[in-house]
Amino acid sequence: MIFKRIYNNKPAFYKIIHILLAAFYVMFFFVIIQSSLAADDILNANAAACNYIPDDSVWKLTIRQWLIWFERGRFFPFSNYVYLLFAAMPSIKCYKLFLLILVYINSLLMGKCTEKLFHNKAVGILTMLIFPLSIQLTPIYDGPLYCYHGLMQLVLLGSEIGILCVFKYCDLHSRNSEEKSYIWILIAGAAAYMISLGMYEIAFVMASFIGLCTWCYTGSVKRSLKVLIPYICAYIFMLFMNFYMRTAFASDSYGGTTINLDFTAIVVTFFKQLISTFPFAGFFFGLASGDVWDKHLWLSVLKPVDLLMILIFIALLVIAVFVIKYNYLETKTIIFTLLSGLCLMVFPSIIIAITEKYQLELEWGRGYLPNYIQSFGLVLIILSIFILITRNFNNKGKLITTIIVILISVPMLLGQQAQARIDVESKYNDLGYNRDTAMNAIKAGLLDELDSDDYLFGTSGCPFDYSESRQFYTFAAKRYINAKESYELVPFLHSKYGEADCYNSIDDNTYVSTTYANSDGGYTMIGKCTSVTPTADYSGFESIYVENPKLYVTGSIPLDYANWTYIGSSNNGTIYQLTGQYEFPLN
Repeated sequence: MIFKRIYNNKPAFYKIIHILLAAFYVMFFFVIIQSSLAADDILNANAAACNYIPDDSVWKLTIRQWLIWFERGRFFPFSNYVYLLFAAMPSIKCYKLFLLILVYINSLLMGKCTEKLFHNKAVGILTMLIFPLSIQLTPIYDGPLYCYHGLMQLVLLGSEIGILCVFKYCDLHSRNSEEKSYIWILIAGAAAYMISLGMYEIAFVMASFIGLCTWCYTGSVKRSLKVLIPYICAYIFMLFMNFYMRTAFASDSYGGTTINLDFTAIVVTFFKQLISTFPFAGFFFGLASGDVWDKHLWLSVLKPVDLLMILIFIALLVIAVFVIKYNYLETKTIIFTLLSGLCLMVFPSIIIAITEKYQLELEWGRGYLPNYIQSFGLVLIILSIFILITRNFNNKGKLITTIIVILISVPMLLGQQAQARIDVESKYNDLGYNRDTAMNAIKAGLLDELDSDDYLFGTSGCPFDYSESRQFYTFAAKRYINAKESYELVPFLHSKYGEADCYNSIDDNTYVSTTYANSDGGYTMIGKCTSVTPTADYSGFESIYVENPKLYVTGSIPLDYANWTYIGSSNNGTIYQLTGQYEFPLN
């Protein structure tokens, strides 16, 4: 009785449905928020350091990167928002939440697109329910769900806004014959799509999606071309600028835009990219961190909230199939939706397949960024097939189909969730705990004694010690730290003191640091360097001695610091210091 009353109140009914959909997405994709930085994000997250480096800023960094890509003949001027984005983010958790929200918005707008095409709200709900079943949730291969600053999400978002503006324009024009009063809607949509084109070249393939959806909605090629004039103009302009930049300004080749027409390489890379779109592709090709099908692992990583997630999924599926009628949907629309899905699946794979860089780098089960968009292509394909099969079923046929879908979907959802949690923890163990520990140690004051003319060499195997160390330590300290990469230590000493078996008389402005951490605990140590023994070929160091080192500790660590003096506790850790000489731990 209560359900019937809610259902009869349509606005309240659909509001509840979308609240449930949002809750389902938060539960399923929450693992994104728990993940570590990876891929380009590891370096880009330190962008705000430029604000503390003399004569530099985040804006100057953005302009420098624009110029670098222009010199390589690549025209995607809107992609460098990344530095401003990270500079604005108060924490990594906020950044990951930003990614999750973008994923939800992408799915919501794709649901709106299919809802408009079919003139049926149930189809939009089904679209959103299919998406989590159509994507690899694991972070093991650095997919766009977890990193790359939401680039693919924003590319897709601009395209979705573009087609929804077309739908809005057509709806308004059908009620009012005065076209000029609504032309601004098409201009806004074309602008959104042009921004996508200026973010990443894969957006050019989204023209097939926009064109097919417009044709389906208007029912006429001529009418579609007329409506899409602003989009066509934007497309041609961006295409011309890409061609012009690559022919007129390219001074340095980039493998990511270099075409290689080797037939065998193209075919193999095409199928690598295509297959990587499917759920569990990485697992089946041995890229996973653990065996998700082991029942003991299931029990260790699945949580009570997963049961609620599954119940919401089942409830929404039943509502979409039984409560909101989607019978007798047009065959023409189903075909157009299927073709749109195939275009989104196939075209990105072709672009990746002909590119030299990805012919060399892709593995089976691990694709490149466009597989995020390809996952939505898979959604449209599954949606079309499901509707085609079930649209004329009676209630008994729908019940049987729904049960089959549930029996397939529930293990997939739980399996995806279990695998993602295992892989997130594995990746965090490699990348996240070290960064967190170093950041907290620096916030606790471990670098306070360093002056701007002191040198700091990180000696751990962590990313921030072998790439762009100055940016990381400056960003963490919120002041300029003259940090250098670990491999620069021996060449630095060699340039100052010449060739030696051991450097014992080191200036007092040279410091070394190291970080080690895992899920049990971690430490960061810093000390003034007094002695370094280089390797025979001067490519590294065999031992380092420091004086009066400081140690920041959280949890359990593999160091004996019982004789160290307690300094204080700060930022969830404890600081100790040792007086005298100490052999520095080399991780």
